[in-house]
Amino acid sequence: MATSKQTAESIAGGCLCEKVRYTIDFPAGCQWPPDCTQCRKHSGSLVVHFITVSPSQVHWFSPGSPSPSATPLSPFKEFLSSAKARRGFCAECGTALSWRHVEVPEEIEILTGSVDEAFLIGDRTARVESKVFTETGKWEQMQEEEERDSKVRGRDLCLPKGGNFFFRNAIHGVTDMKVGGAKRWVENSSSGLVIPD
Repeated sequence: MATSKQTAESIAGGCLCEKVRYTIDFPAGCQWPPDCTQCRKHSGSLVVHFITVSPSQVHWFSPGSPSPSATPLSPFKEFLSSAKARRGFCAECGTALSWRHVEVPEEIEILTGSVDEAFLIGDRTARVESKVFTETGKWEQMQEEEERDSKVRGRDLCLPKGGNFFFRNAIHGVTDMKVGGAKRWVENSSSGLVIPD
């Protein structure tokens, strides 16, 4: 967790077509957030960032739904990627949204890439459209302003707290870098196998 800012109380996100939406509430003191082959296939990305939270912190909703739900609403679907793992996605647009292990019901992993841009980088639209960033030093100034914005949480969300997992599948020179000063695990923290520095 970043020490320079207070933890955001909640963030929001959803799929590309916006038919599946969610908010995540972070209680006081809550910690913010692999190289797994199944994660790569599910997301279409070499590296996947997850935010691990309790299912009770996630509130699912769809446009037009009267109130948030504790369980995902249609068109949310889950794919049984193994005997014990479920990968959530939007059945309309295909956006990868979540991962959960059936034997660990107290956790759900939300894909950080599905978090709304406003929480990751702020609202750059007006500044980019005005082309003010093309002036010398303005891009850096814009980034510094975003760092001070209490809603912008991208850095906090994307630096791993528990470690970099599934390094046995790392691609040399591409995904094998240690990120955020965290431990590098051969598989996951329960395996107990840490790659030494």
